[in-house]
Amino acid sequence: MWKRYLYTRVIDLDLNYIGKIYTKKKQQIKKNNLLKRLKTTFKSGFIVSIIILTAIEMYMWYLESNGYLVEPYEYGTRLDISFKINECYELFNKQENQEKLRIVIIGDSRAETGVDPKLLDFYFNKKTISYNLAIFDSAVRFHYFLVEKVIVPKLHPDIIIWEPTVPQDWTDDDKDADQRKLATPMARYYTENTDYLDFEEFCKYYLFKYSRLYRYRSNLKLNIYGLNKNEKDKIENYEEWFDRGYFKNDEIMIPENQNFTLIDIKFELDDKAEDMFFDAIDFIKENTKFYLIVNGPNRFTKFNSSILEEIFSKISNKRFLDLDGNSDFLSDFLWMNPTHLNENGALLFTFYIYKKINNSFKIV
Repeated sequence: MWKRYLYTRVIDLDLNYIGKIYTKKKQQIKKNNLLKRLKTTFKSGFIVSIIILTAIEMYMWYLESNGYLVEPYEYGTRLDISFKINECYELFNKQENQEKLRIVIIGDSRAETGVDPKLLDFYFNKKTISYNLAIFDSAVRFHYFLVEKVIVPKLHPDIIIWEPTVPQDWTDDDKDADQRKLATPMARYYTENTDYLDFEEFCKYYLFKYSRLYRYRSNLKLNIYGLNKNEKDKIENYEEWFDRGYFKNDEIMIPENQNFTLIDIKFELDDKAEDMFFDAIDFIKENTKFYLIVNGPNRFTKFNSSILEEIFSKISNKRFLDLDGNSDFLSDFLWMNPTHLNENGALLFTFYIYKKINNSFKIV
């Protein structure tokens, strides 16, 4: 009897043990299947993500290659730089402008308020299409960058009109402002400058350099999601204040009845800025049909500097217009302040530029 009981008990224990092993094995199989499914799902998701990102990158490469994406909005707070470049590109590539000579104006805020591109086209009987790409608070270092990396390669101008800042372009006065603009992501992208970047900024630079999706992310915001309020305000104000890049202003200076004062300028010449200036001129000469360097007027001052005279003497008279001290610009009616022309002054200034080009270069 006891033997039978013992035999039955052993069998029960074996069955329980086998059941536990089976249950544990079944749970392990379920766990392994779940892990396999998760791994498969992760791999599939990863592969699909890579395919989608690659497709977007290829699509953006196509858009960039065909001129739908021109200049990313990555100049820090200077959104106007990209906006002007993109607007100019769109203007030049309109069907009705294809046979016209392209004119680009560069310089700082003096050129931005002084040269009216539509008026210039009117003087040339609309055989030209002009855009004022002058950037306020800029000098020769940034102008050189724009000409070499953006204006010539992307806009292909036939004529460049350049009014350098006098005398700041030749000293360190505007160096910091230019360097801030040249340290923005877009400028670093063109110049491949990674100086003074920390590790995070360095990683962002390479992501910016090799990913169009990252580089044009602000353009996508502009076109799809909308910019934030501050950026929207900049765009709205820009469109309200500017016309083909020209800042039109009808303010008139308070009359002061003051004639020109001859100012002796004594400063230490920044040789690097001078070298950049003439390197830019050489580059422009090789890649355009004509260029004009303009030494613009001031309301109350005429600069007297042997250094500036020596610099400008190196430019062919055919390609240089000197209006410094010109008595035609004495009237307060032409100025919004002592250094910036209003729309009345722009009429006269633009006409002088037209006459100089017309006498030196044949517009077909």
